[in-house]
Order: sequence, then structure tokens, then C-alpha cells
Amino acid sequence: MKINENEKRSILDDILAMWGLIAIVFFSFMIIRRGYHLTMYPRYTIGYVDKHVYNRNTDLFFYVNGIRYNVSRSTLLRPDTRYYVKFSSKNPDINKVRDRVPDFIHNPPTDGWEREPTYEYGNEVYDYNGKYLGKIKPYVPYQ
Repeated sequence: MKINENEKRSILDDILAMWGLIAIVFFSFMIIRRGYHLTMYPRYTIGYVDKHVYNRNTDLFFYVNGIRYNVSRSTLLRPDTRYYVKFSSKNPDINKVRDRVPDFIHNPPTDGWEREPTYEYGNEVYDYNGKYLGKIKPYVPYQ
């Protein structure tokens, strides 16, 4: 029994459609999993910009319990600047880069903060217990 050219093309189209559907389901699962982890197990720490910046990407790193984790960001960030990193306490490889860290905040706990440690009121910054931390320094764009 011979298979003609149209049947071969139809079988190939079915296989490609099946693989495309599998890819869509897989990536949807990964996006939902990431959002779930960052919502249910959030922790915060400080991420540091790596010195080498290339192809308009910025590499950052942060530490959780003494283990270094790397983050690549598709935008160019200012060198020698620190950023909050929100990560999953169950899997720190699931993370998200947030806002700049004020100069007066240092030494995050080894397993990270439970909440992002500051909030702003006018040009003053307080921790989440309401303790005054200092004034916000104006942002100076990187030259």
C-alpha cells in the first residue's frame, strides 16, 4: 500500500500541529508556575549588577543561603547599582528584578526578607515596621 504525496503532507502537518500544541501548553505551564511561586513563596534580596554588560543585556547576581544565582535582564541597567530581586523561597531560580535599592539599605538576611523592606512617603523611606530609614537620594542618570 503506497502513501501518496498529499497523505504524507497531511501526516506531517498533523505532527507539527501536535508539537506546536505541546509547546504552547508547556510554556503556559511555565508562566503559570512562575507566577504561582512568586505569589505564594515571595522573598526579597539585593541583586548586584555584574560588571560585564553586553548586547544591551545586563547580568545581575544575588545570594540566597550562600548560593549565587544569576539573572539576565534584557534592558541595560546602570553599573554599580543594586536592585531588589523578588524570588521564590522554594526555588530561587524563579525570580524577578524590581526597583533600585536605596544606598542606606545593606546586608539582607541570608534567606532574604519576607517583604520588600521599604516604602516611600514623599521623599522619606520607612521599613515595613514603620521605622524611619532616611531620605531618598535623587536619581542621577548614568552618563
